[in-house]
Amino acid sequence: MGQPKQLLRFRGEALVRRAARTALGAGLGPVVLVVGASAELVAAEVASLPIVIVPNPRWSDGMGSSIAAGVRRAPPDSRGVLIMLADQPLVDGALLRSLARLLTEFDAAACRYGGSLGVPAAFGPCLIDRLRNLPPEAGARAVLTSPGVRLAEVSFEDAALDIDTPEDFHKFSGMASRVNTGRAESNR
Repeated sequence: MGQPKQLLRFRGEALVRRAARTALGAGLGPVVLVVGASAELVAAEVASLPIVIVPNPRWSDGMGSSIAAGVRRAPPDSRGVLIMLADQPLVDGALLRSLARLLTEFDAAACRYGGSLGVPAAFGPCLIDRLRNLPPEAGARAVLTSPGVRLAEVSFEDAALDIDTPEDFHKFSGMASRVNTGRAESNR
């Protein structure tokens, strides 16, 4: 990207701030933000929000190290953990709440989009230790697709619109006003 993508501005606010506000608005706290590269700049963008900031000096080892670092900060009596990314700005509080509600019947709930399963995703208490102990190079999908995990899938094609390159950001910015958000459907 040539700059921290979490700091790209969408609709007047940095992606990381938008994601943190969405998580706070869903009412599923505490909200934990794991910061790696450019940690100070990213943390400064959300300094006024009531969230827990967790530095991950091992961020370059892989996504699993960031997931584990964040999950380790979850309260011991957590009823679940929800993982989301800053580069999916069309994710909203209604989607996050629907994923969390599914944990009453399932071990995990994840979004299906672009022919794939991914985040945002919610994990019940029986999976928290697996997330805490993820190998650095692993992602949460390894836990979601583990044998025996009762998984609910929520169709949310808007999550496929993530921002990984400058081209993605420019394309997304042009499309954003035409995207239909809030249309999550559960596929139990």
